[in-house]
Amino acid sequence: MVNLALAANSSLVASIEPPIEGFEVQEASWEFDIIEGQQPIVFNGTVEEVWTQLNEEYPEYAAEALDRINNYIDGYNTRSDSDTDVLDKRDHNVCRTFTWAKQDHIYSGISYLRGVGGRPRIRAGPQVCDRVSCSYDSAIWWCNDNSHVVELGSFSNIADAAQLIVDSCRQWFFDGSLDSGWYVNGQRFHNDRINVIVRGSNC
Repeated sequence: MVNLALAANSSLVASIEPPIEGFEVQEASWEFDIIEGQQPIVFNGTVEEVWTQLNEEYPEYAAEALDRINNYIDGYNTRSDSDTDVLDKRDHNVCRTFTWAKQDHIYSGISYLRGVGGRPRIRAGPQVCDRVSCSYDSAIWWCNDNSHVVELGSFSNIADAAQLIVDSCRQWFFDGSLDSGWYVNGQRFHNDRINVIVRGSNC
C-alpha cells in the first residue's frame, strides 16, 4: 500500500512542469507544531492543498489560519510598495522572463503562505524547486542551488520574496476583455543560493 502511495506521489510530481527547463521538481514539505508536546506533523503539496488537508484533519487550526489569510488579503488594499524589509535590498530580481501570472492570484498565494504557517524544507540541489503555491495557473516556487538541504523558519520568508517580485515586476495589460489587469512574472535571487520564482503554471 505504501509503495502504491509513493508511486502515485512520484507520478504527480513528474507531471508538474519545472519552472526552468532542466530543474528537478519535488512536492513542497510543510512541518507544523499543531499539538503541543507531540511530534511535528508533516504535509506535502502546495499551500492550497495543505490548507485543505488541515481543514479536514485539524479544523480548529485551519479556521485560525483562514482568519490570518483573510486579514492578509484585506491588508493588500492598504499596503505600500515600500513595505519591505531593508535587508532584502542585498538581493536582486530578474523580471519578465517567464509566462505571465495574474497578480490577484499571486496575492492570494502570498496571503496563504503567510497565514497557514509551517516550516519549509527543500532537499539538496543544485537546481531543485518546490511549487509552494498554485491556483488559476499562477504559481510561486522556491529553488535550492545549494548542495545541502535548506530549512527556513517560516513560509513567510518565501512570501516576502514573492511580494518583492510583484512590486518590481508587475505589468498592466489592457485588451478590452475580462483578462485585462495586472500580471507578473520574475525571479528573486538571494545571496544564500536560494531563489523564488513567480510565474504562470498549469494548475
